[in-house]
Amino acid sequence: MPEMKPSEAVRTGRRLLEGMSGVELFRDFQWVEDINGWQLHYRITLEDSSEFVPRTTDWYVLIEESYPWGYIRFHPAKKDGLIHTFPHQWYNSEGKEEFPFRAGFLCLDTSIHAIGRHGYDREPYTAHERLRWHMERAVEWLHDAIQNKLMRPGDPYELPQFFHYPAMQMVGFSEDATSFSKWASIPEDCGLVKFSQCGEDPDIYVVRSFQSLQGAELIRSSWGSAISLFKEPMLGIWIRLPSVPVLPPWQAPLTWAELNTACLQQGVSIFDRINSCAEPVRDGQQHLALFGFPIPRIVDESPSQIYWKAALLPVLSWKKNSTGFRTTQGGYLERDRTQVFVSDQPILWLTTENWHQKEISTRGRLPDVMTSKHVLLIGAGAVGSVLAEMLVRGGVERLTIIDEDLLEEGNLVRHTLHMGDTKRPKAQALMERLNFVSPHAKVEAIVKNFPPDDSEDAERVRSADIVIDTTANDGLLHHLHAFPWGGLKLFCSFSFGMKAQKLYCYAASGDTFPMEDYRNQINPHIAADKDAFERSGEEMPMEGTGCWHRLFPARIDDIWLLTPVAVKFLEQMAALSPAKPVLSVYEQVNGSNGLEGIRRTCP
Repeated sequence: MPEMKPSEAVRTGRRLLEGMSGVELFRDFQWVEDINGWQLHYRITLEDSSEFVPRTTDWYVLIEESYPWGYIRFHPAKKDGLIHTFPHQWYNSEGKEEFPFRAGFLCLDTSIHAIGRHGYDREPYTAHERLRWHMERAVEWLHDAIQNKLMRPGDPYELPQFFHYPAMQMVGFSEDATSFSKWASIPEDCGLVKFSQCGEDPDIYVVRSFQSLQGAELIRSSWGSAISLFKEPMLGIWIRLPSVPVLPPWQAPLTWAELNTACLQQGVSIFDRINSCAEPVRDGQQHLALFGFPIPRIVDESPSQIYWKAALLPVLSWKKNSTGFRTTQGGYLERDRTQVFVSDQPILWLTTENWHQKEISTRGRLPDVMTSKHVLLIGAGAVGSVLAEMLVRGGVERLTIIDEDLLEEGNLVRHTLHMGDTKRPKAQALMERLNFVSPHAKVEAIVKNFPPDDSEDAERVRSADIVIDTTANDGLLHHLHAFPWGGLKLFCSFSFGMKAQKLYCYAASGDTFPMEDYRNQINPHIAADKDAFERSGEEMPMEGTGCWHRLFPARIDDIWLLTPVAVKFLEQMAALSPAKPVLSVYEQVNGSNGLEGIRRTCP
C-alpha cells in the first residue's frame, strides 16, 4: 500500500492552529486506516481546573481524509486525557485497545447551545477555517466543563448516553405533561408493568399499563387501534426515582453496582426496590424493568415528564435456583445481592423511546385544529389514499374511511396500497395500512357506499367533525346534501382536472352540504377543462385490452404533487371555519424548462 500523505487542505487546516493560546501540537499527522483519516495529537492547557477537568489535557483530533468535508472528532487521550463522561460527550469508555484515545469524543455541533452562544454558531467548511473552528469550540467546551456550565438555563435538556444492549430490542412508552400530573398524585414508587409485543416483531415492545403491587391499574397508556389489538404477554416491573441516575459528572450507570451507587445518592436502594416488587417475576425467566425519573424540557425548568429507561433484568432468584438459600423473600434478596447483581454485572439497557404523539411528530405535525378532529373520508381511491396517508402522518388520529370498491391491479399505478391488497376492499386495506403508520392512529373502515344503510355506521359517519369527499362523483353530491348530519360540519371536496393539471378545492361550513352552490361554482371550470382536453386531440385511456371503459387520465406524480395543496387548503379551512362556501382552483405551471410551480387561479 502506498504511503499516505496529508492533502494540502488538511495541512492548511493544521497550520491555522499554530499560535493558538494554550494549544500545543505534540505529534503531527498519522494515518489511521480504521477511520480512513488522520490523527493529530494535541495538548490543551487552561488557566483553571476542576474536580473532573485538570488544567492540562491531551487530545487526539481525528480528521476524515476528505477534509474540509467529513467528520472532525476530538477524543481524550488515554494518557493524560479526560477520564469522566460529561454532558455533550459520547460515553467516555477506554475504547479500542489498539487506539491511543478514549471513545468519548466531544459533541461540538452547532446545535449545542452552550457553546453556540459564544459566537461559534455557524460551522465553516473551508480548509483554513474548519479545523480551527472545531478547536476553538473544544477549548470553549473545556472552559464550560470546568465551570459546570455545559448545560445552561434555556438549553434543551439532555439525557446521559445509556450504553445500549447490542440486540435490536426497543421499548416504546407514552408520557407527557398530562400523565406527569397523574403520576404526581400516585404515592407508589414501584410496581408492575404490562408490555405488548409490537405486532410480529418479538424485539419491539410497547408499555400498555402501570399497576400497583396489588395489581390495581394506575395508568393506562393511550394507543391507537393497531397497538390496542396486540396481546399482553409480558409482565415486568417499574421503579420511579427522584431524578435521573448518573455518576458525576454525567455518566449513565453501566453495571448494577453503579446503578445502585447512583440511586443511593438519591436516597434509594435499587436492590430493595427491585426486591419489593419482584415476587410476580420470580419465575426463572428474564423480564423487563422500567426505571423512571422526572425530566424538564428545558434546563433549569420544572420537570414536566416522566422518562423511562428499560433494562433486561437478570433471572431473579426463585424456588428452583436458590439452592443453599431460604426460599423466602429474605433468602431471595440475599441470593440476588451476592450471586445475581454482582458488582461487575453489566446492565442490559434497551433502546427506550417516548412514542407520545407530541414527541414522535416533532419533525412535522398538523395543527391541533385538525389533529383533534374526527375526519370522515369518502372515497379510498388514488386521491383518498394519498390524502389519508398525509393526514395520519401529520397527526390526525381519528379517521373513518367509507368506500365499497375493491382494489384492482390497474389502481396500483397511483394508489398507496400494493399487489397483496388486490381484490380486497380499499377502505379495509387502507385502514390496516394506516393504523400501522402511527402508534396513535385510530382509523376505521366502512366497506359500503355513502350513505351507509346501517344505523350504527350512520352514527359513526354523523360523529365526524370534518367531512372530505374525494370521489369526484356527481351522484354523491345529492347524498351529501340529503344526509341528516345532525350538527355543524366542515365539508371539503377535492377533485382533479384532466391529467391532474388542476386541483379543485371546495369548502363549506354548515349542517348540510350546499350542493347547488358547489355545482354552480365548479361546473364552469369543469366544462372549460374538458373542452381544452378535447381540443388537444388526446384520447381518454381505456381500462385494458378489449375493454371500452374510459378512464380518468392522471399520473401518480401529478396526483402526489397537488394532493399536498389539498392538505394546505384543508388546514386553512379548519382554522377559518368559513362563513361562506369557498372554491379555490390550483394548477401546475409549466414552462419551456419544465415545471415552474403551482399557482392559484381562482379566486
